[in-house]
Amino acid sequence: MAAFRLTMARLLKLPEDLVLNLPRLTMTGDLELLIENHQGIVAFTGQRVVVRTASGPIAVTGLGLMVGAIDRDAVVLVGTIRGVAFEEAR
Repeated sequence: MAAFRLTMARLLKLPEDLVLNLPRLTMTGDLELLIENHQGIVAFTGQRVVVRTASGPIAVTGLGLMVGAIDRDAVVLVGTIRGVAFEEAR
């Protein structure tokens, strides 16, 4: 099913991340991370934030991490970002 959606998205020139419900990550240096298509924050400390997505959790590590903004479509994390990892869904 995902292969069909991907093919259709490419043929119709639609954004693949939206059609497949994939997260889109945009980093500004090591200071800010925008995660679109999220499903909420599941863990939060100043050194680690885990964001749920349809393709599995995304763990962000760093120093002084804070939520700069959040809405139903996007979350912005600010601080000194040291790592971003796609974790296995549990």
